[in-house]
Amino acid sequence: MQGRRVLVAALASLALTGAGLAMPGAVQAADGDITAPIPCPEALPMADAVDGMEGIGFTVERGTTPEPFSAKILGRIQDGILPGVDMIMAEIDSPAVERAGGVWQGMSGSPVYTKDGKLIGAVAYGLSSGPTSIIGLTPGESMKSLVTGGSSAATVSKTLAGPQKIAVSKAQASTLAATDEVTASQASAGFQRLLIPLMTNAKGRMFDRLNKSLSSRLSGFRLVSTGSSAAATQAAEPEQVVAGGNFAAAISYGSLTLSGVGTTTMVCGDEVVAFGHPMQGVGRSSYSAHVANAVYVQPDSLGFPFKVANLGGVVGTVAQDKNLGIVTTLGSGPTVYPVISKLTGPDGTAQTTTTQLTDPTWMDYVAANHVYLHAVKVMGSDGSTGSGSLSLRIEGAQANGTTYTIARKDHVSADDYFASYYTDEVYYPLEALVWQQFQKKAKVTRVVVSGTLTDTSAKSTVSAVRVLGANGYGTLPTTFNTLPTTFKRKPGSTIKLRLTLKSESGAATYAYTSVKVPTAASTSKATGTMKLTTGKSDWYWENLYSDSINTYPKLVSAIQKARTFDEMRLKLTLVKTSGTTVSVTTLTQGSTVIAPYSLTKKITVL
Repeated sequence: MQGRRVLVAALASLALTGAGLAMPGAVQAADGDITAPIPCPEALPMADAVDGMEGIGFTVERGTTPEPFSAKILGRIQDGILPGVDMIMAEIDSPAVERAGGVWQGMSGSPVYTKDGKLIGAVAYGLSSGPTSIIGLTPGESMKSLVTGGSSAATVSKTLAGPQKIAVSKAQASTLAATDEVTASQASAGFQRLLIPLMTNAKGRMFDRLNKSLSSRLSGFRLVSTGSSAAATQAAEPEQVVAGGNFAAAISYGSLTLSGVGTTTMVCGDEVVAFGHPMQGVGRSSYSAHVANAVYVQPDSLGFPFKVANLGGVVGTVAQDKNLGIVTTLGSGPTVYPVISKLTGPDGTAQTTTTQLTDPTWMDYVAANHVYLHAVKVMGSDGSTGSGSLSLRIEGAQANGTTYTIARKDHVSADDYFASYYTDEVYYPLEALVWQQFQKKAKVTRVVVSGTLTDTSAKSTVSAVRVLGANGYGTLPTTFNTLPTTFKRKPGSTIKLRLTLKSESGAATYAYTSVKVPTAASTSKATGTMKLTTGKSDWYWENLYSDSINTYPKLVSAIQKARTFDEMRLKLTLVKTSGTTVSVTTLTQGSTVIAPYSLTKKITVL
């Protein structure tokens, strides 16, 4: 470990001259070594990063001020990152690295310079066997090409799929083992891309739910629970973004924060390059760029240590999510897609919460979890019995710019985990809209949910149905087998039904619905059926994926017309003597969930 002690000693000397650490320009000690990050450095040619070269890096362990760490180059893995882009191996050291037990998640993007200030590369990879001081750098020359006007040398390769794992040869494993930081066996496992700590303000079981659903959606992230995200909506200045400092890219912020945290590599004018690897690797992107304040680096005995940070204000737009890093334009933030919930809890207290979404492809996930977190908050528990009204408004735009609005009302009830069932009615229609294949550029632009929630279940079942006749309500048979041959009505007449609804406590209430027989010109002597149905099954939303829904407008219409838990639907289907069919449906919504029920009766029009 003698080599490491030498590196630490060098750092101690460096720290004595580091009073100007956060200054925007290069600061050099008397011996010529830099003592502060360089905003927009000259890049070292990748081929010049050779075994034995010493360097200086900067990153943040706590707070916002970059601190130095030493680096020693251990060679390169040719084409390790992409064709034409080598991965540079290095050993790093500093008191912060020793406290953490090695490189940490959230260190991605930390710049490493030569002693005279050329950018060797940015921290982006760690050994697959676990955290050590052995890291992989994305070459500075390649990252500099991401800046507008930069070298085009990596233009072709940077658009290819970047790796999450990088293999090492036996010779390279031996080189790594010679550092005494790892064994040859551990080194032979290769390198892996450092996970991005994805900050969220969810806590407890709400965090667990979010984490489970996130893991099934994509890789490359580690969900981390952090403090309040209130600062994310406050003003911040682009000047707060510095090389070696914290950098955050948010998928959403506000009531539900999902923000990847890493490190700024360079600031060239109004362009910022960070991370040294992709966030999602989507190419063109629109995340909001934020400053961040590191709370601490959390050691992890079972895996990599990780940074915990609080999100700060918006300082720009992450416009490119490339395989060699993310690129931000400082200034205005991106277009946001609001998710708003207005819920009144059992105690009568009304609350309104808002999440700003920056990537509309996450609308289903973010909107549903936003509503879930809010419902749990007003209910006081995520596993409780409950019921409530639900008003859902979805605004969106088709690929050609044509806008639409879906407005739905319903009631939801559950004996346990009410918040989950309530959220499902938001998630499933949005899931269909986000993942549809009809119009790739169509998107949901705004979601508003409102409702009044109680801590009691409210479900009813149909116990009797009666029809209004000449002498008031008469009995309507409840099974097909006992129906008379025909149920006769005149054209233009109205069939009125009264349903007896029995609650879970046994109390009975009435609900009414009706349907009008079309005029004689349309239906004289027609025959057919009258069908009464109530409620819907828990699996109803699967119907959105039927073959008959084969265009985006049809999908929007299907969601608007979708059944509800509280509905009574009365449908006449009549076949005229000419053979053509006439159909008419009346939809009535009640004030509570009605269990699924179906009754069909034959009818003849006189």
